[in-house]
Amino acid sequence: MNLEIEIITENIACRDDLKEENLRQAVENYLNLLKKPQKFYSIRLNLSENSYLNFKDNQLCELSNLIIYDPKIPNIGYLKSQGPYKIKKLQNSVTIDRFAAESVMIGANLYVPGFLPQKNVYKFKKGDQVSIYGPGNTHIGNGIIRIDAKELNEIEKGIGILTTDSLYNLPSYRESEYFNSGLISDMGFGPLIACWTIMSKYSEGGAILDLCSAPGHKTCALSEIGYYLRNF
Repeated sequence: MNLEIEIITENIACRDDLKEENLRQAVENYLNLLKKPQKFYSIRLNLSENSYLNFKDNQLCELSNLIIYDPKIPNIGYLKSQGPYKIKKLQNSVTIDRFAAESVMIGANLYVPGFLPQKNVYKFKKGDQVSIYGPGNTHIGNGIIRIDAKELNEIEKGIGILTTDSLYNLPSYRESEYFNSGLISDMGFGPLIACWTIMSKYSEGGAILDLCSAPGHKTCALSEIGYYLRNF
């Protein structure tokens, strides 16, 4: 942390009205924020008549009750993350990469590609309970191993650790029937806003050029929004 602060502060132009200690504190606060998950996660809501409306009105659905619906933009919903929680450090541990750590930190299971074999000297076995660490030796969760260490070179996908405790928590919407059926989907706030803005100004017969079209979330969102605007 101290090295990171030194690097950043040395590259900021000096200001007469900004004391060095205040600058260092501001940088440290900023770096700490980067190590925490965002407070709200956006998801895309399918806007077709037989999915979105029934889902939103289904008060018996636990996931539906957890979603915060945007009052102005129908295809955006938000899920709020909770935490941080105190998690017990276990005797055995594994280290995972940064991208996997960002998901495990909010309660997701660890998939095989997230392991860092070069940093895991502990030869874990299926059924072991372990603490999970991300970059910087940050304890982000605990879980139960689903594979043996010797299988890492043989298995390319699948769950490697079933997460039981995490530093933060986000509702497990990816394991719901609504996610599997396409009722809700992963999609960032920025692309969702862009799709809604484009379709709100779209005229029939016009063309939309997407210069970054993969794997197709924006295309689906544009189609869903167009259907909604035309039929509701």
